[in-house]
Amino acid sequence: MNRSKKSRADTLRDLRASERARLNSRLVDGTSSIGELRDLSERVQLLDAAIKQEEPPRTAKRLAFIALAVATVIIAAASMRMPSVRFSLEAEAHSISLRAGAAQSLSGFPSGSELRVTDGCGVLSSSNIGLTSAVRGQQADPLTLRATSLAVQHLTFGASSLLTVTPGGNALQVSVENSTAPIAIELEMSGDANGFFGDSTTEWRESLNGTHWVTLTSPTARPNLENTVALCSFTTVLPARTVTRLEGAQPVAITFVQPGISPSGLTRVGSSLTKARIALANVETPVSLEEGDSLAISGLEVEHFELLLDDRAHLRLTGTARTLTTRRGPTESSLKPTVLEFTARDHSIASVWSGLVFLWGLTAWLRPREH
Repeated sequence: MNRSKKSRADTLRDLRASERARLNSRLVDGTSSIGELRDLSERVQLLDAAIKQEEPPRTAKRLAFIALAVATVIIAAASMRMPSVRFSLEAEAHSISLRAGAAQSLSGFPSGSELRVTDGCGVLSSSNIGLTSAVRGQQADPLTLRATSLAVQHLTFGASSLLTVTPGGNALQVSVENSTAPIAIELEMSGDANGFFGDSTTEWRESLNGTHWVTLTSPTARPNLENTVALCSFTTVLPARTVTRLEGAQPVAITFVQPGISPSGLTRVGSSLTKARIALANVETPVSLEEGDSLAISGLEVEHFELLLDDRAHLRLTGTARTLTTRRGPTESSLKPTVLEFTARDHSIASVWSGLVFLWGLTAWLRPREH
């Protein structure tokens, strides 16, 4: 059908050219009558009208092209997600895991009475000679230290470390994995103190005069393992109803997971979230999560971070993330908006597009109509 229309239009154009040439020729030689010239002119006009009917108007072609381009852009914008999303989060969980982008030093641990190191951080140094003599330069982990007052001053670890904090009761469990640099626990203790180190059953006991510092460091290498990274797990015993405010954390990723046991007795990983509220930029209704729902954040750039620990972990966070996903049962959803959703929600961008559409319409209206 398209070929026949095109062939007919070409034939009409050829006839028009022929008639136009005859008209010009008659006008030049001056021998034709007025009636003959009028007939030739009318034939040219009729052929012009016939050609115009055979060809879609240029305006219609332009509008069809614009409509196709707009539809293509809308489909692409509806399927492509924004590179990142700005959000604020309030979450409560049984445990929380933070991925460090760079080396960090945490502080804010309250004073307790006992520290138990179950793995790693077995290299001990101290200002107390009796304590260092009891260890005798050997691996001290697992170890237990007790004192009238015992407080972790700093916990330092390297880039890419995964810090997991699990509060509960009067104990705070902390583990650091995959550290690219040695992990160090710096603490101070005073008063009556005692401790057990490694496999030794001999107890170190001393009434300390003043405050003494102790540093527990992970070994730089582990036997029989190559390219290993440092790890450390410890528990500090705190007074009841103690609130810990961890300071210095700058995570690039956050997850809420905890190990559990399935009814069949197999180990499984579940969500540690008890509740969460996520407010997305330019979205009026926040996203609410309940116990058992999952939340994962990565590519995080922190603007405000606050982590309080009592019986549970309480997180307040504001920032942007490249990945922000939730899971309710088997359904996983990304909270990053599509380009179309972002454009619709952002009033400043919508105003710019409205202005461009208005200017385009005004230009089309002012353009002289084609004859």
